[in-house]
Amino acid sequence: MIQKARLYFFGIDDELKNDERSIYTTNINSSLFPAPQADANQVINGVTFVTKAAGFTERKNTKRYKFTLNNHLKSLKLTPKAKLVIESITIPNVLSQSFLQSKNVNNVVLKLMNISNHNIWDSSGKGKGSSVIFSAPVLLNTQGFGTSLAGTVEPELINSAQKPRLNSDNNGYLFINSSPTNLYGFTITDDFMRIGEFQFELVYDIGNCWKNNATANQYEYIPQTLNHTTDKDDLEGFMISFIVMDEEDEDKIYNDKKLLNKINRLLIDKLDK
Repeated sequence: MIQKARLYFFGIDDELKNDERSIYTTNINSSLFPAPQADANQVINGVTFVTKAAGFTERKNTKRYKFTLNNHLKSLKLTPKAKLVIESITIPNVLSQSFLQSKNVNNVVLKLMNISNHNIWDSSGKGKGSSVIFSAPVLLNTQGFGTSLAGTVEPELINSAQKPRLNSDNNGYLFINSSPTNLYGFTITDDFMRIGEFQFELVYDIGNCWKNNATANQYEYIPQTLNHTTDKDDLEGFMISFIVMDEEDEDKIYNDKKLLNKINRLLIDKLDK
């Protein structure tokens, strides 16, 4: 297999980033979906957590990205054995602007919408819908580099000088494929590049942020959802690069002079006998 092409897609170039409809709801089986009930108190180690009423009935948890190739690779010749291989991915963390905490609580799922002729199964889609090509948690950072605030700071309501800002930088997930010839390769059809368009779905498991509601040993869960306006900058951090792998050109054997000379010598020796 040899490299036939390389593709890079950056969230800042997303053709749907100004389209509010590109953020929507995907049904998932999370215990936090579609939205928690209000006043569902939980007592954990003697501390009460209260869920605030949500202003929505279903969490928006999915961002769709669209990139058009503008016929750039339309003439690329592929065989039925061609593969699309993930080289690297950056999955952005989405932060609550009010509480500087991550909205995502579990794995983030990346789907590619126009893969065909594949054998991909996931426990949520069960072989239906867009194909899952990658999943990973967004790691939380407990020593962020957020804005220093005076006085008391949510969610703990203690003086900012006494603690670092939690999760206040966008520390998303960076993945680099260590073995492109063996890992994260997906079979594609020989006319795959003629589609001329890549569309991705990035599905988050959106949870709650928490704050101290000024009552002893009592905290408040604030339900979250993806927001087209406030989360745009974070979602622009998405990036993915692919390598298109395929067999060597079929006619290469006819241009290999050393190989042709060996074949001719074998034929001549056979005729001489």
